[in-house]
Amino acid sequence: MISGSVTGLRSAPAEAARRETAISVGMALLLILLGLLALMLPGALGVAVAILVIWTVVFSGLAHIVYAWNARAAGDLAWGLSVGLVYLIAGVYLLLHPRESLASLTLVLAVLFLLEAGAMLGAFLRLRRLPGARWLLVNAVLALVLGLLIALNWPSSSLWAIGSLLGVNLLFSGSVRLILFWRMRGARQPAG
Repeated sequence: MISGSVTGLRSAPAEAARRETAISVGMALLLILLGLLALMLPGALGVAVAILVIWTVVFSGLAHIVYAWNARAAGDLAWGLSVGLVYLIAGVYLLLHPRESLASLTLVLAVLFLLEAGAMLGAFLRLRRLPGARWLLVNAVLALVLGLLIALNWPSSSLWAIGSLLGVNLLFSGSVRLILFWRMRGARQPAG
């Protein structure tokens, strides 16, 4: 009884992976295309990401101020205005200092890749018996290398890192998912 339940537990991830659909392939291909685009325009992508984040901070500040004004009867005016002004001042500062903004985002990207490496390693350890699972380990190693490459060369890596390394990571992540999908698809086909 115990061995049967253990076998059932081991096959649960395989069954979930086998239920992949055309959406999974489409998302993998989208990751690959986005990765190629990022590799072709690394500087432009870095600046675009920085600008998007900066304007998000500015609009968040405005939203806090509007909320504070509308909630003033509840006694939140001073607190809400303070938070809104901090966001607004930070956003304006970032707009006036784009190089520092890009450097900060580059450091966040390094941390993101390092965290992704840990998550992919965890996924590999959980799914290591499945066909193609070793690609999750390869993805983990690549994310670790990219994260360390950015972090160890920071802040000079800010000029090229966001676009180039995000492109490599997206390209590889999409490829791994596509390979894993096709391996799972092949594993469920009857031998014949």
